[in-house]
Amino acid sequence: MDGTAAAAEAAQARADHQSAGEEAVQQLLLERACAYLTAQLQDELSRDAQTGPVDRAGEVFSTLTLGGFQGLQVEQRDEGGAHLRYVSGLRSNGERVAPQEMSDGTRDALWLSLRVAAIESLLEQGHRVPVVLDDVAVHLDDQRTRAMLQVFGELAEKTQVL
Repeated sequence: MDGTAAAAEAAQARADHQSAGEEAVQQLLLERACAYLTAQLQDELSRDAQTGPVDRAGEVFSTLTLGGFQGLQVEQRDEGGAHLRYVSGLRSNGERVAPQEMSDGTRDALWLSLRVAAIESLLEQGHRVPVVLDDVAVHLDDQRTRAMLQVFGELAEKTQVL
């Protein structure tokens, strides 16, 4: 291998390591942001399991599922000494659907609606929270994607959405 090829190989290896490092940092930031938002939403849930962010998440979920679900229901259970909360989708006939029973697109809509509600709750408390999205519509059909864009358009009136 001549010097030019070795230099090119070394440059490529450095670029690969830098890219992997940048991805690791982005992943860490995303995990920390999700953990923070989840903790904020859990704080709100602990105050009152059926109001505030949960109601808003239910509205967003209804929008994202094009009315297939009318909202969300939170159940609190004690299991093995732990106080656990379970979120289910609520259909208009009262049927509860657990996340593991939902399609990929509906489950994505559920998590997205919870995140939107948590972000809006933080904004209402005076926190400035930018929203960075990546591949959020990967499991959504065209109609649900339009509904998602409507939701993020409304959110963009309150904070920066990228």
